[in-house]
Amino acid sequence: MAHENNDRPVRTLHARLADAVAGYRDGIDRTTSETVAAYFETYRALHDSHTVELARAMLSSGMKPRSGRSWATLPHTGMMAFRASVDRLDAGVIGAVTRGERMLADFYDEALESVEAGSAMHGVLMRQRAELADPFDEGSIREAA
Repeated sequence: MAHENNDRPVRTLHARLADAVAGYRDGIDRTTSETVAAYFETYRALHDSHTVELARAMLSSGMKPRSGRSWATLPHTGMMAFRASVDRLDAGVIGAVTRGERMLADFYDEALESVEAGSAMHGVLMRQRAELADPFDEGSIREAA
């Protein structure tokens, strides 16, 4: 993994994390199920803490975090609007969350390739990426349902 001196993947990851937080927040507001709301809240809280921590790491590294939602918020929010009547934690909801979480994992992988191994930023990204693995593990998802 060569350090490319390119902050775009890290900035993109930060924007996608903010988008995910907004999408889960919208989903929580729209659901009629406490189970679905709790499921979404798990991911919202995780990504919210990652967004804040990553922004701090970016500032410490001389990078400027993006503010506000990115263009990707529209499809994510649209998916949640489509699921406005979600009232149970079913395969469709779990599948959508799993796909979204795996996409975030890919953004983490790209960001990790763009930073210097051993750097403080690399450490933050590695730990956050590892924290993603458990929530979308198939066994963990089934247990939540």
